[in-house]
Amino acid sequence: GTATNGIDRYRTSKTSWTSNDDMKRTLKDGVVAWDATRYLNIWVCNLGSGSLGYSSFPGAPLSTDGVVIDYRYFGTMNTRAPFHLGRTTTHEVGHWLNLFHIWGDTRCGDDHVGDTPLHHGANYGCPVSPAYNSTCGNNIVEMTMNFMDYTNDACMAMFSNGQKARMRALFIQGGARYSFVESNLCGAVVTHLVCTIPTNISLLNVDESSAKITWSRLENARSYAIEYKANDASNWIAVNNIAVNTFTFINLNSTTNYNVRVKTVCSTGGESEFSSIFNFTTNTKVVLPPVCSDNFEPNNTWTTAQPIRTNRIEKAFIGVAGDKDWYYFKAEAGTNFSILLSNLPADYDIKLYDSKLRLLRSSENMGTANESISYITAKSDSFLVVVFGYNGAFDATNCYSLSINTTLSTLNLIKKSDLESIGIQVYGENRLNNGLDTEGGLKVFPNPASEDVSLQINPENESNATITLTNLSGQTVMTETQWVSKSANIIKLDLSMVPSSLYFVTVRQGAQLWTKKLMKN
Repeated sequence: GTATNGIDRYRTSKTSWTSNDDMKRTLKDGVVAWDATRYLNIWVCNLGSGSLGYSSFPGAPLSTDGVVIDYRYFGTMNTRAPFHLGRTTTHEVGHWLNLFHIWGDTRCGDDHVGDTPLHHGANYGCPVSPAYNSTCGNNIVEMTMNFMDYTNDACMAMFSNGQKARMRALFIQGGARYSFVESNLCGAVVTHLVCTIPTNISLLNVDESSAKITWSRLENARSYAIEYKANDASNWIAVNNIAVNTFTFINLNSTTNYNVRVKTVCSTGGESEFSSIFNFTTNTKVVLPPVCSDNFEPNNTWTTAQPIRTNRIEKAFIGVAGDKDWYYFKAEAGTNFSILLSNLPADYDIKLYDSKLRLLRSSENMGTANESISYITAKSDSFLVVVFGYNGAFDATNCYSLSINTTLSTLNLIKKSDLESIGIQVYGENRLNNGLDTEGGLKVFPNPASEDVSLQINPENESNATITLTNLSGQTVMTETQWVSKSANIIKLDLSMVPSSLYFVTVRQGAQLWTKKLMKN
């Protein structure tokens, strides 16, 4: 309990935290990690969600690498029984050192250690020893006193020799935590690496409404921030949490001089000063005479509707008052398509019908604002789109633009083969879809998601759940552990640092396993 050079005490206005790593971010009123190649970072705070703690595994981003423990279960002073002897930290540091739960997070699962027995699942309380397990074999005695089980602190006592070897393997040359062996910081006063200003800043591809800025990547950068404004404006426009060393400005005014500056937000703490101000001037907008020919006429009625190709822009015009342009296209079941009517010379609207001429959607904005319709098909069908002028509006010279973009719906169920093709093993008994409960067991919302996503599950008991986010290459992007129960069954994830892509989100709690697709915008 005595403070040393290795302890920072930080006063924050936030009263509680969840298992989303906000306590590790200055922008969320948290404290950034010390150099995670040389320090084991442990954040001690109030985990109001009911979790005792959670940990990253080797290979996690340096900005979030470490262990988080609720203050009520950290150490041995003023702690709450039965988790009052510091074993929560021992357990979580075990994860940090590449150990899995002894039951392998599924019934009779593999914890990748040869000398630990198969467990039917997590154990709680203080089981009587020997604790026989007939589920996974004949007369197996479970190692309930192992630190990687869920028993009470007073009943935890050991790691196995195999677990010891697995942990020590991290510190040999080439191991994920070998940098700790070469660290010379034991007993040293903490000094954060210098957070430097970005260099080699360049402005590229400047046109009438956009420009691209680039700079040299810094090894200790967690993210970057930009401020820009028109030269005669008073206030800067801020863009934060830029994960890469480039940014493209859009929707700029033509023939306008802009100021821009960049700074670094470092993973080792703090922010740099802003760079010098760079200036650029957007090009003058060139107005070309309209060039348009309507190749779809005659298509004035649904019976003469013309085929339109998807995922490209087509141009046509409403030549006379009362003219209507009809188009048709086909879409397979589960297709997510969006219809965009843009560059309107007059007040035009659109409607969407199925093959039986039943109205599905319409978009009727006022004036020349864009019109858009989104729809997900329940079955394969042909669809009709009609473009028409409101109250007889027309323009015989200028074209409108129409595009129908299609993608596979991210709401489709995942097949077992999809997961196993990228190395995810599917477990479970009596589950839907070959061992995968994708219907009633897990709800993901919103989906697609931007900054945050919520996961709702139907747990059988009250215990920790392990959440894993995997990309399409089979790489683990995020791993968290959160406490869930039937009354507290919603898990929230912070996706602000996760790149935009399609992912598999997997939730394991004991023998239960749920997996779904998640689209991050």
